[in-house]
Amino acid sequence: MRQTVVTAPADLQLMCASEAQTRLGASGEVLPISSSQTAPGRYTVLLSVGGGQASCVVTDQGVIESIA
Repeated sequence: MRQTVVTAPADLQLMCASEAQTRLGASGEVLPISSSQTAPGRYTVLLSVGGGQASCVVTDQGVIESIA
């Protein structure tokens, strides 16, 4: 049986990318590469940051809970 993965809406993914660029001081592009719903109303967005990666936890209300 396959599980259905619920991805974060595009606007929340872009919000995470923009906030990560600010908080991490990234000089290059920060791009969302994947996302998934981790709890009702909460998503984790995986971001490409320069040569590495970061993750962002965001609610469906647009509140960024963490960037690491």
